[in-house]
Amino acid sequence: MITNIIERGKVKCEQYWPQNLTTESSYDDITVYYVSYEEWADYVVRVFEVTKNGEKRRVRQYHYTAWPDHGVPDTMSPFIAFYKKIKTETYRIDRPLLVHCSTGVGRTGIFIAMSNLLDQAHFHQHIDFYKCVTLMKECRPHIIQTEEEYIFLHHAVNEVLRTSIDFCTPIELDRQLESLTPPDNTEYLSMNGEVVEEYEVISYVELCELLVQSVTKTDKEL
Repeated sequence: MITNIIERGKVKCEQYWPQNLTTESSYDDITVYYVSYEEWADYVVRVFEVTKNGEKRRVRQYHYTAWPDHGVPDTMSPFIAFYKKIKTETYRIDRPLLVHCSTGVGRTGIFIAMSNLLDQAHFHQHIDFYKCVTLMKECRPHIIQTEEEYIFLHHAVNEVLRTSIDFCTPIELDRQLESLTPPDNTEYLSMNGEVVEEYEVISYVELCELLVQSVTKTDKEL
């Protein structure tokens, strides 16, 4: 879950779990019990027990709470930590994750694309941002809505690949810090420019496909 219940005074998502650990909530023939609650700086992990017609299931919810009202996060570290938390705890589960925000695009698209691309890197030692996002847009238009989101996706994936070590000793940390070089702003700006051009191509292709669908629909009506 990558949205808050209320943002900028507007309800973005209905709360589908109990208000606190001592209560339960019912939705028609579905009852939700609170099992546990774990709060971090930028996200919350909740565990529910869901009952329907006597059948019980455990549901673990990862709720990111630090996404800004507009745009994308200023820093990637909290979102990457959220992503790694989920992947670490679910990699043995042979079932798909359900990802949602408020509209099902934008934030949701970034998380799904990020997961897909990092799996590509792990299993194939190769990633293709353009192909990944284009295929996702064929299934759900506007899944990545803006250039800003597309750039954030690039930098987030790059950051995860560059920082593969999560924990290290003080000595290892000193060695890693010594090996770091100051960021090259020129290279950063150049990368952003290339990413923007790539996203413009994706947006153009998506627009053309929507126009073709519109014309086809009109022809059928005639």
